[in-house]
Amino acid sequence: MAYPSTLSAVTGNTLVSDADHAAIHNAIETTVGTTAGTNVLKNFAAGDFPARINASNILQQRVSGTVDTAVLGTPSITAGNLTTVTLGTSTFIGGTIGTALVGTSTIQGGTIANALVGTSTIIGGTVGTALIGTSTFQGGTISGGTITSFIGTSTIIGGTIGTALIGTSTITGGTANSQLINTPDIRGFYTTPGATTVAAGGTATLDLNTSNEWRVTFGTGNATLAVNNAINGKKFLVSLTQDAVGTRTVTWFSTIKWVAAGTPTLTVTASKRDTFGFVCTGTATYDGFIVGQNI
Repeated sequence: MAYPSTLSAVTGNTLVSDADHAAIHNAIETTVGTTAGTNVLKNFAAGDFPARINASNILQQRVSGTVDTAVLGTPSITAGNLTTVTLGTSTFIGGTIGTALVGTSTIQGGTIANALVGTSTIIGGTVGTALIGTSTFQGGTISGGTITSFIGTSTIIGGTIGTALIGTSTITGGTANSQLINTPDIRGFYTTPGATTVAAGGTATLDLNTSNEWRVTFGTGNATLAVNNAINGKKFLVSLTQDAVGTRTVTWFSTIKWVAAGTPTLTVTASKRDTFGFVCTGTATYDGFIVGQNI
């Protein structure tokens, strides 16, 4: 029944005076309020009217918007913005996470600006910085040095890795720009040759972390060779090219065990090249081989 507009409209009930009727009417409107005939909670936004919770402890009003700091426990966030940290076990569907996720998190879509800590599954979306722990990536974008490293056990399907992977990694497709550490599976790669010209009487230091093939050209005199970052089992090549005059000699790094006839004699013809192969057999010890001369 519609709310009675006048005292005379009320029948079959105890009557109230016009003054009491008006006072009750005003009290209801002050608490509940009316908007085009629809009841609203006037002070709910200001926190003066309690939220309604049913017998199952479920909030009856729909809450959305922005969470400014932290969510503790096991929250579920659908869309909206989370500016700081989520602790515990969280599920995110869409939306933007401003900083870090701590614990066990599942992200489907959306953008993660900084770090994920713990065990995380990311399906689609963009990861801005680093992932720490055990992570699985399916789709998404990992590129251009945005992620500096993976720590732990990582599986990357497609995409680009800007720097290093640490731990046990499996890469299917994509490009790895730097190095894989521990147990990688690398197929079909080559090392860019290192090249240097030695000044007269100078020393050329061959860094085996930079390349395992070095091409050395004599300057206007003889040269000395040194090796950095040699480890047991590492193999490398050294090519020596005479300058336009020729007759240059080399002082080798120590200690080299040459096959059969001992230390080889260099080709001294101008602009000719000799190539030698080496296997590191211990601390500063090498086996040396002639690959080709007078090339």
